[in-house]
Amino acid sequence: MKNEYTDIKNIISAFIKKTAEQITENTVIDKTVVQGSILIHRMYAEIADIGYSIDNYNDIKTYADLLQKINPENNIIIQKNITVNLEDKNTSSNNSVGIDIEQVSNFKEVNDYREDNFYKQNFTEQEIAHCLLQPSMLQSFTGKFAAKEAIVKADNSYKKLSFNQIEISNDTEGKPLFHDFHISISHTNDLAIAVAIQIKEPEKTETVITQTNNNSVSKYLSIGAFIVSIIALGLTVSQLF
Repeated sequence: MKNEYTDIKNIISAFIKKTAEQITENTVIDKTVVQGSILIHRMYAEIADIGYSIDNYNDIKTYADLLQKINPENNIIIQKNITVNLEDKNTSSNNSVGIDIEQVSNFKEVNDYREDNFYKQNFTEQEIAHCLLQPSMLQSFTGKFAAKEAIVKADNSYKKLSFNQIEISNDTEGKPLFHDFHISISHTNDLAIAVAIQIKEPEKTETVITQTNNNSVSKYLSIGAFIVSIIALGLTVSQLF
C-alpha cells in the first residue's frame, strides 16, 4: 500500500484497536469493530482533517471500501449526490420506531464548532447555532445526534444520507421536529436518549381511518415516552450509588 495512506491507517488504528501495520484491504472498519456510533463519525472527521473528506461513509465496511472512495491519482474524493425519494419509501401504514442512546463524553469541546469537521459532517449550520445557544451545549449536540440515529433505525432508507442532511429543527418551545416523525429527546449529564416514531399515514379515504391512525400515533408516542422515562430514571438512580 502506498505510503501516502499511512496517516489514514494511523487514524483508523486508534479506533479499531489494531496497529497500522495490521490493517490490510480486508480489515473491517465499520460499526461492528468501532464501538459506538459517535466514534465512527469522529474517525471519519479525523480522516477529513488530513484532506480526505468523504461525503457518505455508511456503505464502507472494509479498508478496501474506503480506498475505493479515494481517487489514487489526485487524492480527490469521489463525490456522489445521493437523495432520498420519499415516494419510494415503504408505504406501509405500520408506524416504525427507532431508539438510540449516546455518551456525552464522546463529544469534544472545540474552538470553532462551525469549522470543525466532525460537527460540520454531522450537523447543519442551523443545528450548530441552536446547540451553541443551549445551557447544556454538548448534551444538546448528543441529543440531536441520538435522534438522527433513531431516525435511521426507524427507516433504513435514511442511511443513504450523511447526518448533516438530516436536520432536526426545533419549534418555538424547543420541541425537536423532523418531517414524518415524532421525536422525543432526554438527557442526563452523561447520556442522551432519543426515540423517533415514523408516521406512515394511509390514504385518507374515510374519516374513521384517519382517526384510527391518530390513535395509533398516540399509542406509539406514549410507549416511546415511557421507554425514555424509564431509562433516564434508571441512569439517574445509578449515579447515586
